[in-house]
Amino acid sequence: MGNKRIVTVKRVLFVTGLGVGYVLGARAGRERYEQIVRLTRRAAASAPAQRAGEFAREQLDSASESIARLTGELEEKSREFPGKLVHTAESLRADLKRRAVDFSDSFDDAQAQRLLGAAERHADAIDELESDDDSMIDSANADERNLNQP
Repeated sequence: MGNKRIVTVKRVLFVTGLGVGYVLGARAGRERYEQIVRLTRRAAASAPAQRAGEFAREQLDSASESIARLTGELEEKSREFPGKLVHTAESLRADLKRRAVDFSDSFDDAQAQRLLGAAERHADAIDELESDDDSMIDSANADERNLNQP
């Protein structure tokens, strides 16, 4: 039933658009213009056009009501959001603390020493990569000269 109404509204809008386009684009003179205006007014006053206009108003009212309802629901949910966010953050913090305690309980001194040794080796490797005595440095500044050539 709803699809038939939509098709009817589309047809009315199409015919209306055709009429308006013809009126605006016609170059047949004032008499033809007046004739088109009379026909358009008669068509707009017809029962089918009145029903289509009423249907369009009803649909617009229905859409406005739906938008108002959705806006209210959105407003309600937006008020609930901060509380839910705080609750979720607190739950995550508690879960993270519990996991940290579980991890530290299962982590022995030998594992800690191996982890610290690996971290020190990693830091040493980074320092070595960042050192100034890199043999790949262009001591003759050829890269700079090439970049500055016209």
